[in-house]
Amino acid sequence: MLAGALGRRMLRNNHLLVQSWSLAVLVLFHAYVRNFHLEHPYPAHIVARLIVIPLLAAIFYEMAWVLSGLEDTTFSLRTPPLWAGSALLASLAWVAVNPFWVAPVWIGFAVVLSLIGRRIPIRDLNFQEHLVAIAGAVQLLAINLDAAQTLERYLPLLACASALYAISRFCTARDASYLKPAAWAHTWAATLLLSTLAWHESPQPWVAAIWAVLALLLSAVDRTFDVEELPYQAHLLALFAVIWAVAVDMFTAEHWHRIGLRILTVSILIAVLYTMARLVRLPSSLRDSEARHTYTWTASALTAWLLWRELQPISVALGLAVFGLILFELSEWRQIRHLRWQAYIALTAAFGRIFFVNLTAATLPGEFLSPRVTTVAPIALIYFFIWARLQSKGVEREDHRWSVRDLIVYFGTLSIVALLYFEVPAEWIIFSWSTAAALLMLMSLLLRKEVLLHQADLLVVAIVSRGIAHNIFGGATLSKTDGGAIFSFCL
Repeated sequence: MLAGALGRRMLRNNHLLVQSWSLAVLVLFHAYVRNFHLEHPYPAHIVARLIVIPLLAAIFYEMAWVLSGLEDTTFSLRTPPLWAGSALLASLAWVAVNPFWVAPVWIGFAVVLSLIGRRIPIRDLNFQEHLVAIAGAVQLLAINLDAAQTLERYLPLLACASALYAISRFCTARDASYLKPAAWAHTWAATLLLSTLAWHESPQPWVAAIWAVLALLLSAVDRTFDVEELPYQAHLLALFAVIWAVAVDMFTAEHWHRIGLRILTVSILIAVLYTMARLVRLPSSLRDSEARHTYTWTASALTAWLLWRELQPISVALGLAVFGLILFELSEWRQIRHLRWQAYIALTAAFGRIFFVNLTAATLPGEFLSPRVTTVAPIALIYFFIWARLQSKGVEREDHRWSVRDLIVYFGTLSIVALLYFEVPAEWIIFSWSTAAALLMLMSLLLRKEVLLHQADLLVVAIVSRGIAHNIFGGATLSKTDGGAIFSFCL
């Protein structure tokens, strides 16, 4: 066979080439029928295979080298023996290696083919690398994921994924027209292998956290090496992580070392999302926009939901208010308006919840302070603190009549007024409101804030309405004379 190829090169005799190729077909047929011992797979006949098959592959590669440069036909004469040699070596791995280690051998062979093809401009080697890499990836997903030994699952997939990342920029010739798609296919395949391994091996509550950490690692690698397809993979992994957390993690009740898996895994996801909002690279068309804050909005929504799931019902409003305060301070520190908007939404949710849960909570025997006071009063203080911070920052009033800072201080005042309504005996509510109105007027005078005076005016209207409806003509336990006296004193 090799002599026929040499004769074709030296004598330019095509009959010798036909005879050489005929012998090559017979050699391949005999090798697959007899030398591979397909009826006796691994671990039988290992030595016989390892001696004969590499020798035959070397002869086929030598034949391809001999026929190189003889391009007087309509196709490259070296192509068939090149493919025959590589097919023999790939088949040898299939029959002579433990099935769980076939994929690493194939991926290693693909790495060798890519490096040789990069050094020697032979496109057939690049095409062979693509096919061997695809076969290796399929083998990993079909065989290694079901391996009984942990080592046979983890090590082949991690090693092969690393190899695919490493050769993604060397898998084709430098001037290949499909250089970019081929490189992207290698990194996408590697990411698919790693994410599938995480899904297959991790307990369900941990999948979202591991996917999120992998997305963060991809973003960090892209920041360092500028690999343009990695951000898309990071975006997709982060999306899948959020979907998994919403569908699975938020409803798990499992524990890990006495720590709830829900709070542990979702907290990791939330931290990754906030980090990726700053780290991940966006497409050039979106870099000047604020699309990256999709991550912060998602993280804040997950945080609010996690607080609702983890805290006692009476503590949810306070948790949301504290979370809103943290977001507000971060927005002031980093000057990020999206965080401020998220803080306002959290504060509004906390304000709405106190009317459904906190203010109607019952006081247990022996409690010095009711849960209404211990939860609503701190929330009101948070509102007043944020309002004061907005004043000190000199935030300008918006174009319309009301600004957000006015709304925040109204939340604080209404929380105190509502707390007094539920805490003070019914006949003395207007007295407590009158005291609050007097304090509002005093603070308006001292701080020169018109919004406090408006609140005092509205509170006076409420005092008059309740005094007439309850203290004088209502079903108060005091006499009408005493109720009227209280009402008159308040006025």
